Amino acid sequence: MPKHLDDEFARIACAEPCWIEHDADTCPGIVWDLSVIGAYIVTHPIPAVGDEFTLSFALPGTSDQICTRVRTIWQNIPSRVKGMGQSAPTLPPGCGVQFLSLEPGDQHRIEQRVQVTVALAPAVAVRPKTDSSL
Repeated sequence: MPKHLDDEFARIACAEPCWIEHDADTCPGIVWDLSVIGAYIVTHPIPAVGDEFTLSFALPGTSDQICTRVRTIWQNIPSRVKGMGQSAPTLPPGCGVQFLSLEPGDQHRIEQRVQVTVALAPAVAVRPKTDSSL
């Protein structure tokens, strides 16, 4: 898997539906995992690195929508094996996005959800890497 921004931050599994609004187009996707600085999104077509768009989603178990601008920081294009990405085969094809303009309340809700999930279910969270050589 390529080194990217949220290697330093715990991520939690989500599998929550989302909507991507780019220019005049809207398409569905899935927030596959989530951290305090971004998310991994499963969608097609996969936005290009550097693309900025609006992402709308709800945290697991809630209906309150979070709507924020994001930027694609890496792509995981489809591999030859159906359902697997080329750069990160443990993930489906999609992209990693960085949050650009979270409202303070939404930032707090995400931080709380990640902290609680990591504390209660460490097996489903990806912990930050501690060895800088990884």
